[in-house]
Amino acid sequence: MRPWIVLAFVASCWGQTSAETPIQRFQVGVGGTYSRSQRLPEKNGFGGFMFAGSWAQNRLLRWTLSLDFDFAGSPIQLVPPPEIPTGAMAKLGQLLVQVHAGPEFTRHSGRVSLFVHALPGYTEWSLGSLSEGWNRTVSEGGFSLAAGGGMDTHLAKHFDLRIQGDYIPAWMGQGTPVAALSPPLTAGNSPYHNTRVTVVFMAVLNRR
Repeated sequence: MRPWIVLAFVASCWGQTSAETPIQRFQVGVGGTYSRSQRLPEKNGFGGFMFAGSWAQNRLLRWTLSLDFDFAGSPIQLVPPPEIPTGAMAKLGQLLVQVHAGPEFTRHSGRVSLFVHALPGYTEWSLGSLSEGWNRTVSEGGFSLAAGGGMDTHLAKHFDLRIQGDYIPAWMGQGTPVAALSPPLTAGNSPYHNTRVTVVFMAVLNRR
């Protein structure tokens, strides 16, 4: 069977939804995230939150934007000068910031909408302290791609629950200089392989 026939068949099945099934025209929301990153020698779990928004162009295509901030402790700390006791140094933490935007393919059926996407964006990882704001000691950032999908479940007239998972490879180059760290920060392989699970409560501004 020719490949284009298979693709046409899959597309037709994906798009077969009832005309009576409402779609979420505009959505905005906030929720929690859990991410795993390979940036440090040990895999680290990050917990944080995400802001998300989407606009459905039709029953098959919608455009989405997400911004998430994830935090974690750090096994790597600054090397104190000889005159400063080790305990007097500020403890370092990690911050993972990711923004992605682009098209999603959706399928609506009853109270559930399924979606898949491959969203281009930007990922930045930084090591720093929260003294007087976020003071970066080391940071790296670059292009990333959030590939995954999930589902929206209709909870009430104007509220949906979104659950999604993503694999996010990130091609990050060094930003701020590497400070004196213990243990030293070693160079990693590019791309860095990140994964993310997200649960977001979405407000439906217009459903049709």
